[in-house]
Amino acid sequence: MPLSEKAKGKQRAVDPQPIPEPPVTHIPDQTRDLVIRFSEGVPDLVVSVGQRDAVRDVKEKVSMAYLSVPRRILIET
Repeated sequence: MPLSEKAKGKQRAVDPQPIPEPPVTHIPDQTRDLVIRFSEGVPDLVVSVGQRDAVRDVKEKVSMAYLSVPRRILIET
């Protein structure tokens, strides 16, 4: 029994041929320097940020870089 036009429209779409996926090539993680400038006179912090770094990773890098600033500079301001 042939399908009606309405029933034909409800069929699942099927690709005639699967499209081959391109080969996966390794793209090196490119980094950029993020410069954080403070208004209190603390020296600028430069943090290297990669494409795959999440926000939490950037925050952790900033806090680690901030901890490396000598304490006397932070107290004088």
